[in-house]
Amino acid sequence: MVFKLGQKVSETQLISLCKRQDRRGQKLLFEQQAPVMLTVCRRYINDSDMAEELMLNGFLKVFEKIDQFKA
Repeated sequence: MVFKLGQKVSETQLISLCKRQDRRGQKLLFEQQAPVMLTVCRRYINDSDMAEELMLNGFLKVFEKIDQFKA
């Protein structure tokens, strides 16, 4: 799949790309979901650096286990 600048990609397409370990798909999923996930982490952790580290660790787990995801 080829992406064009500003092109919308559905969550289903992103998950499919991530399952194939497509780095562009992983980047798009990260960019789309990171702000929300960081907000949730900051609600639980008052330390901004620790919250960001937890978010990044969470994404690593997501990408490692994405093949188990069923829609």
